[in-house]
Amino acid sequence: MDENQDHLNAHKSLKFLIKEREEPKKSSYIIAVIVNLILLYIFNSIPPWNISFITGTFRDVLLIFNLSVIVTITGNILFLIYSQSWFRNVMQAIMHFLGFFVTYTFYVVFPFNFSQEYVVFSLKFALIVIMIVMVVLTIVEVLKFILKILEHFLY
Repeated sequence: MDENQDHLNAHKSLKFLIKEREEPKKSSYIIAVIVNLILLYIFNSIPPWNISFITGTFRDVLLIFNLSVIVTITGNILFLIYSQSWFRNVMQAIMHFLGFFVTYTFYVVFPFNFSQEYVVFSLKFALIVIMIVMVVLTIVEVLKFILKILEHFLY
């Protein structure tokens, strides 16, 4: 195989790796903003409700939760204005990283009080799974961004 054929095959492989799913519809960004605004309202309303299984340490997770939701809302508003795939990759990586950090904070602080140990175990296990998923999603978005840069400069 000659060098040009190797170059072409590498280019095809790169294209396959960074293949984007169809661009999301504008309405999905609007729905994401609305859902996140609702979540922001609900989570910030929880402390005064005095729910029996939520401890006072719930306030300790609100700062990072609020930051993550505000970044997500801002990102989705920006997607309405500018929706290039490289920009979505960067913003998604940031949002996934913040999602990891929120989940990690919930895991460490664990602002819940359940008497059944299996409930505590199940919730902590679920938080660990979510953290793993967030790390993988962050890595995928960063790799997609890097591959797009490489494709731009190499091909």
